[in-house]
Amino acid sequence: MSLASIRHRLTLKRGNDLLRRERWHEAAPLLGRAVKLAPAHWESHNNLAVALLKLERWEDALGVAAHAIALNPRSSESHALFGIALLKLERWEEAIAAYRRAIEVDPDRYDAHERLGMALTRLERWPEVVGAYERALALDPSRASAHNVLGMALLKLGRVEDAVAAFQRAIDLVSNDAAASEDLAGFLINLASAVAKLDHSREAVETLRRAAALEPSAAARLSLAVELLKLGQWEQGEQELARGSALAPTLGGFHFLRVDPLVKLGRLKEAVAAYRQALAGAGPRPPLPGDPASARFDRNRMSFWTPENLGADAFAAERWLTELVQAPAIADPPARRERLMFVLDNDYGELTTVMYFVLGQSLARRTTLMLGERLYANNANAIPGQTYGYRSLEDVIRIVDREKPDIVFLCSGYLFTAHHIFTPEVLQQLIQQLRERGCRVVTSDPFLGMLSKQDPRTMISIDIPMVHPVWTAEQLTKAKRGDEERMWAYFSQSERILRDTYHLYPSYCDVPSAEAVRTDTRNLAFFNEQLVRAPSPSATRESSKPHWLFVLASADYDTQLLFEGEAGFADIVATKLLEALAAGRHPIMIAPSQFVEKLVERMPTTEGIDLLTHCPFQRFMSLLLSAEHAFYWNVVSHSILIRLYNQLPVVLFDRGHLVRNARAVYDRIVAWYYQGSEPQFHSHRDPLTLEAVEAWTAGYRRNASTVAERFRRAPAPEQMIADLMARDPIPSV
Repeated sequence: MSLASIRHRLTLKRGNDLLRRERWHEAAPLLGRAVKLAPAHWESHNNLAVALLKLERWEDALGVAAHAIALNPRSSESHALFGIALLKLERWEEAIAAYRRAIEVDPDRYDAHERLGMALTRLERWPEVVGAYERALALDPSRASAHNVLGMALLKLGRVEDAVAAFQRAIDLVSNDAAASEDLAGFLINLASAVAKLDHSREAVETLRRAAALEPSAAARLSLAVELLKLGQWEQGEQELARGSALAPTLGGFHFLRVDPLVKLGRLKEAVAAYRQALAGAGPRPPLPGDPASARFDRNRMSFWTPENLGADAFAAERWLTELVQAPAIADPPARRERLMFVLDNDYGELTTVMYFVLGQSLARRTTLMLGERLYANNANAIPGQTYGYRSLEDVIRIVDREKPDIVFLCSGYLFTAHHIFTPEVLQQLIQQLRERGCRVVTSDPFLGMLSKQDPRTMISIDIPMVHPVWTAEQLTKAKRGDEERMWAYFSQSERILRDTYHLYPSYCDVPSAEAVRTDTRNLAFFNEQLVRAPSPSATRESSKPHWLFVLASADYDTQLLFEGEAGFADIVATKLLEALAAGRHPIMIAPSQFVEKLVERMPTTEGIDLLTHCPFQRFMSLLLSAEHAFYWNVVSHSILIRLYNQLPVVLFDRGHLVRNARAVYDRIVAWYYQGSEPQFHSHRDPLTLEAVEAWTAGYRRNASTVAERFRRAPAPEQMIADLMARDPIPSV
């Protein structure tokens, strides 16, 4: 025997002794020296790999174990060590391959099958996980943790009864082991989750009570609370959530789940406080126990328009509107029979303007309404028997040739190109063909005539936040430029094409002579006295909750999305709806479908709250007129006007997309839409209480009658038509 061999044996022995005594830091250098003294010695490499794993030097252990395998490919232990290193490095696919090689070498090693199952679990390959753990347990059925993991994999595959059996076996194995109480509690929680899927909620509750008694952890409290809530045991479920939140006060999920039972128990202020704690907390937001929130809101929609859900005044307002649509109150003047046509794009606000013009008027009988596809889908009976959908210029001209209108209103012609209804060339052709047929052409300008006073390049600038969670200010500035260029082009082209048409506005809009310019002579204003509704007798004896209506347009959602973020804005709105509920009111929201879908995911309760993605004109107006308060994220929504006509307050959370992106228009909005009474804005982060809303609207109430009276300075619709017909067919500009 050589001297080098003797040194190797002594070094290896000392290293192995230290390894057995778990003195890893001392063992590793000695075993490393043994490897250098005998590079072809398998045991030295194998034991060094063990020491390195104990020291959590995963990469070093991986290399040494690979060398050991090269020296002795039939060593199942070296394969196992190699696999452990790969698991620790989270290289799951390689770990799976390593343990499969280990099993080929020694198919009777329990740990190889179990660790193969671990790697497969991380990749969620559930059928293979089941196979790996079943083979492991065939070798050693006494492993409680393996039965538990098998149960979880079976549950993922929907094999619920098999999962129950696996969890029960794990529980049986540790039930008499006092030291394993924490494991037992976890196994009981898993068993309860499986039992609950078999609709055995009461059995699940008893199992969870046992788990909570053994280990009163936050997880046990949470699982028990969920099952109690599924059984409708609101008080007990809320108590368990409260106990769980005391154990894990920063975990938002407990506070989130408390909201729904607190609402059902009538403890509304506590529900609001719990939701605020949920927003401040950490961790994932769990789904509501039982039916998904989306299914609950769908059920709410099915019973939305019913006397049980809405107050009597909403139906009184609907009847009033129906009478205005079906039986105009004013007879046709004998010498006036001008036929009218309104051609709309897909903008809901313009439909509101048109309906303001025709409701209760005899001219409704001689009016044809043409709607873009999306608007037509929900408003095909806006004017019964006289409303049509269109897709092309040819569709419009065909109805024009049939109805022979004297005046055609393009509402808003400025948006046709921006909304991709018509190209500029087709819009020009439409106006030309209408004039060839003797039609007077009227449009409406969402910028209130400012496009003729100011170059779009200086007037329109997309508002962006200076701080954003994802994008830098430089990135946002670069991204917005393309949108601005398109808007400048669309509106410059539209202004050029529509400059020599009259412009219609649903409010008094005369400009003081000192400020007048030639283009302002195009303005046509009207006020429809029929839109002022007499107080409803039913409103004074209302027995149901008053409703608060929240209105969010698509463009304003896009703005809030940019400034608040998708989840952030949904949380803000959810808070407002919950606060309205706590104020003793019935919150109703009308918003774009993409926002409602996100909001539903983040709502802590569906109790007493209605979310709508669309609403036909008459129902929308009925809700708007009967709402105690209406809340907007846009100062210039046309639907606000009917509330102002009727001296009803509006709460504004934001100036909205139009003013944010074209600030020069704001003064005209104040002058024309609010008749000189500047509106007030309030942060959507401020708490929404009865006292706060009353304080917010107090200023408007003092001026409401003056504002309403100023609208009356505009001519009635019939008088406006007469004035138009007395003017030149084409305004001079």
